[in-house]
Amino acid sequence: MGYQGQSYGRPDPRFTIIIVDAVRPYAYEINNILALPPGFGYRCRYRQGRVRVDHPVERLPGTNGLVILRCFEDGRLYPIRKIHVDTARTVGDIVYIQYTLEEWVKLSSSQEERRAQIAHFNELVSPNLAEPNEPGSDLQHMVFFGIDFCYFLDESSDEPCTDDERWGNIVDELRRLPIYHEYDFLKVVAVVDEHQRHVPIADAAGYRLRPAGTYELEMLQRRHKIASGDQGASTNRLIRLLLNERDYRPIEDTFSVSGRYDLFRYRFQTTLDRLRKHSFMLLRNEPAAYGRDLERELDAATRSLSIGPIPDILIPTVIDPTHGQMAVLGARIAVGALLFVVYVAPQLLTQVATANRALRIPIGNAAISQFALVLLVLVLTGSFDRFVTALTQRLR
Repeated sequence: MGYQGQSYGRPDPRFTIIIVDAVRPYAYEINNILALPPGFGYRCRYRQGRVRVDHPVERLPGTNGLVILRCFEDGRLYPIRKIHVDTARTVGDIVYIQYTLEEWVKLSSSQEERRAQIAHFNELVSPNLAEPNEPGSDLQHMVFFGIDFCYFLDESSDEPCTDDERWGNIVDELRRLPIYHEYDFLKVVAVVDEHQRHVPIADAAGYRLRPAGTYELEMLQRRHKIASGDQGASTNRLIRLLLNERDYRPIEDTFSVSGRYDLFRYRFQTTLDRLRKHSFMLLRNEPAAYGRDLERELDAATRSLSIGPIPDILIPTVIDPTHGQMAVLGARIAVGALLFVVYVAPQLLTQVATANRALRIPIGNAAISQFALVLLVLVLTGSFDRFVTALTQRLR
């Protein structure tokens, strides 16, 4: 998964429709597609026989599009998210499609009006399918050119105004499907630094973080219960933020979740990195330990609906030094080069001191070389600043 920049220029009249079947494991890709903010990317893959586009590698890139979820049991279609197709590639009989995530579809906050919107959406899409949309049967063509079938949603009198509301309305509809029983939908709300400034998305990479920074990752969570209605307890889950220890230091990285909806904030620090580095974070949802009594309460029908392991949500990042940090890095390189010269040829320093009568060095060349080596090691390991700070405090 990675972000690819959009192509700007004359609008392309072609509009790409990508359908995802709500069957394991493909149904769980919807969580990744819904979770990330606009500007991130996602990659899907289909066999060539399921792509109803001639020369897809040449014709798909540069088009706007729409991701649709299809309920396998009843064939109902749910609009999910606008996209922009960046690249397409064929490897053997598989077509890989890379697209940029754009805005969430604007479904109404009213459940009654939302159901009517989805019914009208199905009336528009169904005639454009290559074959009848039979419940309980596979569609043979999942990628094709069509139109923006969501055009009428902008006319809604109850249009959600924020991204969180749009996401919540979509999830509120999807979480009632059998495949999503006991399933946690997650959404990345924002990443902010220690000054509460929102972190931007780097070009073609992910969230742009700086070395030695402290950050908060804010997440939304929604879940639908197996039990009838929305009452009663749900099993405990642990939603963890998994970090590469070479790039990050966790502060708060695990939350125990038992409710149907929540908002929580992870905290972490980036390590002191000297060069631009592509990295990532993973959100992992795993069941917490629970007793045998609760396990006995789950009957066979309930266990059959259990979704099993939930795929991780990947959040790409770039740890990118600031201009000030790059200036410090340049100074360190210059000091390191100077110390290396003194270590290799200490006589040069003594010659300079001899030429300048005001400067006297009370130690010999061997001691100068050894002292330069110690300072060089401190500079190369990034410990020189801490060494000077500690020495200054000790002298005070």
